Amino acid sequence: YEKGRFGGRLAYTYRGKFYVGTEGNTQDQVIQQPFGTLDANVTFNLTDHVSLLVEATNLLDDTDRQRFEPINLNASYIDNGRRVLVGVRGAF
Repeated sequence: YEKGRFGGRLAYTYRGKFYVGTEGNTQDQVIQQPFGTLDANVTFNLTDHVSLLVEATNLLDDTDRQRFEPINLNASYIDNGRRVLVGVRGAF
């Protein structure tokens, strides 16, 4: 959405469950678990050359997980958390 000096965007990205590989010793399959992120960007143009911006990623605070199957144990767990960037942009 953009109108006048204000602009805003939302993006949702989702990837379903998929096969990653096979663990060497036990031959269990490593399966990437479903993962989704909601990202947002808000911009306010102070002038034609200066903008304030706020960007946020992973607003839903989802984690990146892999599991061994069929034994159903964690293979990997990554929690990047929410990230927020506040800044000023200049154009010349």
